[in-house]
Amino acid sequence: MKFSYSAFVERTDKYLKQKREQSRLWRALLPAGIFSPELWLRNPKAISIGAALGVFWALAPVPMQSLFALLSALRFRANIPIAFASCWISFPGYQLILWPLQWWVGHEILTSMHCGSALSAETVKKAAHLAMDGQTEAIYPLLGAELPLATAELLLGCLVTCSSASLAVGYVLYFIFSRRPATP
Repeated sequence: MKFSYSAFVERTDKYLKQKREQSRLWRALLPAGIFSPELWLRNPKAISIGAALGVFWALAPVPMQSLFALLSALRFRANIPIAFASCWISFPGYQLILWPLQWWVGHEILTSMHCGSALSAETVKKAAHLAMDGQTEAIYPLLGAELPLATAELLLGCLVTCSSASLAVGYVLYFIFSRRPATP
């Protein structure tokens, strides 16, 4: 069976419109803007923005990333299927790799401005080992007063890494798809 994007869009549009007409709950859950045809068509700008939004939310440490990708796609007039699908690039357990990296990026940025925390990678590693061993009461004295600043470093690192990855993906895809003719 051959996959056709146009047939997929038509079936999905018909299904969602039918659900929205049948139930009050679906009318409340599905905003009317979701049925706008330009949010489902393949044009270079919408695809690149949709992929960038999906990647941004995939790397962000928030739950319900698909919902945020959908709402962002509606707000920024991006391709909804691409935004929804590209937020699923993260694999289970990626947080174990990504969150320390994001903290380190934020730590390096704030340290270069002389307002970073006194935490080191070794201290964070020691706290992680204590947490895995179930000794959570020993973590707070280890991290102490540096915890609010470390949280700010993590949030800054998340913002920088999510933004830079989504911009890179958006520009690359726009360059790739702008060379091809748009198809309905």
